[in-house]
Amino acid sequence: MARKSEITLKNFFIFNSNLATEEGEEEKKILFYHPQDTDKDQKIKDVGLSEAIIKFTNTFNPFEECKSFRTQKTCQVYFEPEPDFWMVMTINVPFLVKLKDGMEYNEYRGDDVHDSIYGALLEQSYSMFRLFVGTFGENFLGDSLEEQSENLSQKFLQFFIYSTIRHFFKKIYVVKRRFPSNN
Repeated sequence: MARKSEITLKNFFIFNSNLATEEGEEEKKILFYHPQDTDKDQKIKDVGLSEAIIKFTNTFNPFEECKSFRTQKTCQVYFEPEPDFWMVMTINVPFLVKLKDGMEYNEYRGDDVHDSIYGALLEQSYSMFRLFVGTFGENFLGDSLEEQSENLSQKFLQFFIYSTIRHFFKKIYVVKRRFPSNN
């Protein structure tokens, strides 16, 4: 009997590459990261990989931004709501645990994850943030870069953790009911 995993949110983060130009300052780029208890080095790796994918794809088509990137196990969705501010969501691809020759293996179900729907969720999240809090740029206030980043990070924390992330999981449930996977 095959067991099936669910679509889950691996991480969600917002970064601005212009906030750190020196080697060793990579953490300054990260304005928001969920889950918060993720190791600092992992956060830096995740943001660095996203930056690299975005820059690499931009060399082939500078007029159209990268919207998503898939691996066997994850789907990463990108959205640039304002110049240099990127919102990134990584979704764990669901899988079936199957048995073959007495050994269990995972059969990943990449077609169950709809990039365009998760891209729309990112866009809606930004629209709601902008409606209730203002643009990222308007909230980037303070006397120093650190103060500006911290102020914006706090706004993200208040808004996304307490509203959008909670509703995100409700929307995943709706998406799964509307687009059931074929087992």
